[in-house]
Amino acid sequence: MSILLFTIFFLGTPVLCFAFTNTDFSGNWVFKGRWASGTITADGHGNITGGSVVVESGDPVSVTGSYMLNNDGMFTILLTAVGKGTLEGQGAMNLSKDIVTFVEYNASYSEFYLNYFLKSKNRKAQPCIPLMLLDD
Repeated sequence: MSILLFTIFFLGTPVLCFAFTNTDFSGNWVFKGRWASGTITADGHGNITGGSVVVESGDPVSVTGSYMLNNDGMFTILLTAVGKGTLEGQGAMNLSKDIVTFVEYNASYSEFYLNYFLKSKNRKAQPCIPLMLLDD
């Protein structure tokens, strides 16, 4: 007990620390979103340098963009599907640094969409299939 009191008194409250940097989001990542899925490549310096996604119409498009990964794991992204539009989102990276989830806000419809990146280990994204509700 005295060792614990000594540790807390002199060293402060024990805290686990995990540091994140932009380099943690480097390399190839599988992307899955509401309107598209595919792969992207990040350079570890805040830039999306390549990749290809398939949008809901079935058309493959190239992507560019930028991102920022704060030291606490909070993630911000601006991803542009060339000729289709731009996705802007905020989220977080997991402690294993192999999954990023983020929420995209669609101002046109006042809706939020959950998207994710998985660190690519020869994974392939599932095609984006729009969900259609049929009336009886």
